[in-house]
Amino acid sequence: MGCETPYFAGLGNCQKLLSKVIGIGITLKGTTFTDATFISSAGWKAAIASSTPATRTAYVLPLKVYEKTTEAPGIETSNLGIKDITSNPAPSMVGYIDASACDYQTIHSLIGTKFDVVLFLADGTMVGTRTVAGTIKGFRAILGTRGDLPNA
Repeated sequence: MGCETPYFAGLGNCQKLLSKVIGIGITLKGTTFTDATFISSAGWKAAIASSTPATRTAYVLPLKVYEKTTEAPGIETSNLGIKDITSNPAPSMVGYIDASACDYQTIHSLIGTKFDVVLFLADGTMVGTRTVAGTIKGFRAILGTRGDLPNA
C-alpha cells in the first residue's frame, strides 16, 4: 500500500497503523540517506559488515521488548476552563536488545554519545525522519546501558 497525500479522519489511502518495533539501526550523528539508499538492503549490509570499527557506519540490533517511557504532556486549565499544553516531552523508550556480550561492550563504550536511530518495524517498514534538505535520517538518541542479568 502506498501512502500519498495524507488526509485527516481516515479520508486518505494511508490508513495502516504502525506495527511493533523489532529492531533499531544506530548510525553516526548526521548520517543521511536518500529515499533509495534508505530502503536498500545492500547499503545497510555494507554499513554494518565492515570488520574494522573505523569504517563501520551503522549497527543493527534486534529488540526483544521495549517500554515507552515518554512522559505525558503538561496540560493546564485556566480559571476560565481553557486547556493549554505547557510542555511536550521528547519521545523516549527503554529497549532490551537481543545481543551478545561483545555487542553490549560496544554499546557500553558509546554511552553518552549522540546517535541517529532508525526503527525497523515488524511489517518490514523502516522509520526515520525527513531533513529540510529532503533526505532521511534517524531520530536523535543518546544510548545507555544497564549492567544486569539478561531477561529470559
